[in-house]
Amino acid sequence: MSKPKLFVSYSRKDVKYLEKFKVQIAALKRKGIIEDWNDQEIIGGDVWENTLKHQLEIADIIVFLVSADFIASDYIYDVEIKKAIERHRKGEVIVVPIIIRPCDFASLEISKFQALPKNAQSIFKWVDEDEAWLDVLLGIKKIFEGFKKNAPNTKKTESKAETVTNGSGSLKMKLAAGNLEEVNHQLLQITKAKDKDLHNSMIMQSSKYNRSKKEYTNDLLTVDQFKRSTAQIENALLAVVDELDLE
Repeated sequence: MSKPKLFVSYSRKDVKYLEKFKVQIAALKRKGIIEDWNDQEIIGGDVWENTLKHQLEIADIIVFLVSADFIASDYIYDVEIKKAIERHRKGEVIVVPIIIRPCDFASLEISKFQALPKNAQSIFKWVDEDEAWLDVLLGIKKIFEGFKKNAPNTKKTESKAETVTNGSGSLKMKLAAGNLEEVNHQLLQITKAKDKDLHNSMIMQSSKYNRSKKEYTNDLLTVDQFKRSTAQIENALLAVVDELDLE
């Protein structure tokens, strides 16, 4: 439950670029930093559309491999892009377009998001394609480093009562009272205005919490598992409050 989940959307005609992207993130997967998914993971017997939509719902980051064929796909536009934007507006997911081939990227609603590689120059146009992919990887790593920086500390943490006594801020008091959703919403708004990296971390924490709730509701998590997940997220929110130094 602790690893951020990454969903990759692409046109079937760009599968070679999907494979190159998977090579770039291989080391992150090996280290257990991320967990990725794309429609090649669908196995025989799965209802493919239900599986894909479920993965869209639980992703922390949605990566779009953008090309003219990507733009031409009605399913990508009507389902994957619309769901990504809907979840981003709720503060639940980070959207990362990667321009792989020259196309009318500006025509897409996701063009408002910061694209990779730098200057939104398609990978195809780079003199050295390896350098382009390295730039993409560094951009992805920056997002995950921001998440890791504000992830719950595995060392012994203060009790809720101690935290409130030492900090006495309203957000910490709300967390101590169990108002996790309210604090999460407030921090999404605050970090959006104050700190992009912290905001990305907050989006991931929000996504993790929503995913835990859904899995608990669907009996995929036990009560103890849900409590542990919630406690980890609470600690992460406390870390964000401390870093913002709002008091």
